[in-house]
Amino acid sequence: MDKLKRQIQKLIVNLMGSPIKIDPSINNRKVKTIAPIPKEVFWDASVKIHKTKAGIEYVKTPGECFSEIPGYNFNENYCDINGLKMHYVDAGPSDGKILLLLHGQPVWSYLYRTMIHELVAKGYRCIAPDLIGMGKSDKPISIKYHVYDTHCDNVLSFIKKLKLKKITLFCQDWGSLIGLRIAG
Repeated sequence: MDKLKRQIQKLIVNLMGSPIKIDPSINNRKVKTIAPIPKEVFWDASVKIHKTKAGIEYVKTPGECFSEIPGYNFNENYCDINGLKMHYVDAGPSDGKILLLLHGQPVWSYLYRTMIHELVAKGYRCIAPDLIGMGKSDKPISIKYHVYDTHCDNVLSFIKKLKLKKITLFCQDWGSLIGLRIAG
């Protein structure tokens, strides 16, 4: 286990020496991107690395990390996306008009907690997934699972698996790009 942990630490440090990467070569401008997973998670010996049947390595945020978050008192729902668990909130009447709430980077469905309570009170069904790698969803180790195209594919799979029809989209940040690409 120690050898594997060191290998992963080395990989993460090589991929993401800093949580913010700067690449001045893009159009001669400084471009910043936030690292999809904090490298510090691998410095904690208690972190368990899981693997899907397809061999995707991932970590989970322990449930106790979410236990005392104010205003986020929703039932937990999970959808299997390629062997990874995507967490989502599904609140409101099952026959209510469906609002799909897509968050951006680096947030999760918690962003919409207040809004969900208000909309449910008005009779809407609110569905707010945590994109793979964020919130209560599984967090793959490989950076290839933290890119735009993969998130688009995952959200489309999510919509199909839940058999969602006649969706009203509400989105923020890159949730907008993902949602509008799927809607188009």
